[in-house]
Amino acid sequence: MHRHRAKSSEIRCYTGPVAQKQNKAAHGGYCRHETCSCGARRSVNVNGPHVERGRWTTAD
Repeated sequence: MHRHRAKSSEIRCYTGPVAQKQNKAAHGGYCRHETCSCGARRSVNVNGPHVERGRWTTAD
């Protein structure tokens, strides 16, 4: 079974929640857009030590 891991990432401005179960402390910092080697992507909000990870999605 394949386990997604970030192969590359891009930092962007925070634009809103990325997970269904929100971590409001992670809001307001920046959003890291991660891409796995298989092509799946997810967004991760980061604000200091606080992190909110979105789900991995594929473009099927």
